[in-house]
Amino acid sequence: MPRGIFITLEGGEGAGKSTNLAFVRKWLERAGREVVVTREPGGTELGERVRDILLHGRELHISAESEMLLMFAARAEHIARVIRPALDAGKIVLCDRFTDSTLAYQGYGRGLPLEILLAQPPQLGRCEAHGRQRGSAGRADPVRRAQHRIGAGDLRLTLDPGQRQQLLERGLRHG
Repeated sequence: MPRGIFITLEGGEGAGKSTNLAFVRKWLERAGREVVVTREPGGTELGERVRDILLHGRELHISAESEMLLMFAARAEHIARVIRPALDAGKIVLCDRFTDSTLAYQGYGRGLPLEILLAQPPQLGRCEAHGRQRGSAGRADPVRRAQHRIGAGDLRLTLDPGQRQQLLERGLRHG
């Protein structure tokens, strides 16, 4: 079975995402591939409710941080219920918006400070932290294991779309 592929179409209102999504879907289906089309926010019952809150719930006066967390909760459900199963089945998933739109709308649009994670070998981070925490009892093993996974590259923010897609696929396989 061929490996699944995750493709996102990003852009502002009227940029042509829906038109291009329909074209890509038809092209892939004519090539004999199974295609799942989804959107964010949306794609699941939770995602559709979050979408409704974000589009029509201004009277709720949701903070920017709460809005971002709602998006991430909807995304976790979307990945677990729609995206991961489709990729595991070898399907191609076309998603109308994903991470870039969240950064644009909930991040920049709502004025949240965005941080970039800097990748470094875990040993370097531990050496630096040890230098600052001399005399402390150290950290618990689960925290050290998490630091190692992060430093080893299980959690990265990359601006290269090709690497981003590969990281997502790897994360979905191991998540």
